[in-house]
Amino acid sequence: MNVAPGNEERHERDFLRRATAGEAMDRPDCDPDRLYGTLRRFELTNLVLTRYRLLIRRHILADMRREPGRVWQFTDLGAGGCDVGRWLVRVCRRERLRVAVRAIEQDARIVQYARQASRAYPEIDVVEADACDPTCWGAPDYLFAQHFLHHLSDEKCIPLLRDMECVAGRRFVVSDLRRSRAAYWAFKLSVWVMARGSFLYEDGLASIRRGFLEGEIREMLKAAGMRHSVSCYRLAPSRWVIAGGRGVPLSGEAGVQEADAPEPQDRGGNHG
Repeated sequence: MNVAPGNEERHERDFLRRATAGEAMDRPDCDPDRLYGTLRRFELTNLVLTRYRLLIRRHILADMRREPGRVWQFTDLGAGGCDVGRWLVRVCRRERLRVAVRAIEQDARIVQYARQASRAYPEIDVVEADACDPTCWGAPDYLFAQHFLHHLSDEKCIPLLRDMECVAGRRFVVSDLRRSRAAYWAFKLSVWVMARGSFLYEDGLASIRRGFLEGEIREMLKAAGMRHSVSCYRLAPSRWVIAGGRGVPLSGEAGVQEADAPEPQDRGGNHG
């Protein structure tokens, strides 16, 4: 599915195949001020665009409430600035649930940022490691990967999905981008205003080009030989969600489907 370097420009224009160009913030020599500016802006863009709160409430928190006295192990792959982990800890504190978050990030600069941002959260352990290596995942009840898959080649996505299914004690949830011209232009026209001083604009457009079509998702799931119940559905705006688990019922049938719903409201307290 990947594109030969000589043909990349043509395929980036027509969106028929995944682009292979990297993102500016991943370069070791990128401007550190713009890198940290990007991480700060992720707090808002993740909240507005990725709908990770809905996904965690739907697939993970609902399951955690079954055994409120247990310490649940949650591993976030490619955790970035760790905004997802901090939100989860705040919700668990309010609901008197117990959680230990392992946030895995390979870039030492981002690890430093995440540790500083999470210093008031002893429940969070930020680990500097390759998130594709399951030996650094610990023994998670839940594995979560948001906007991580598109950073990988097709060949690396398949074993990652297989490992997530094997290692997750109860659930794994993967959320990533649907590649389309409409998504590309919607992002291009809406995000540039808040992108100054960051890599958000150019890296966001590059990420959409590296996103997935429905056929590509189907091929990856088939090649991964997913053995247990897997639900794959579309989520606005322009997202794919893959959710699975061992011995834990999933809502909906396995396969690619439409499933979109309004996000439940936080139960009082701080909504941040």
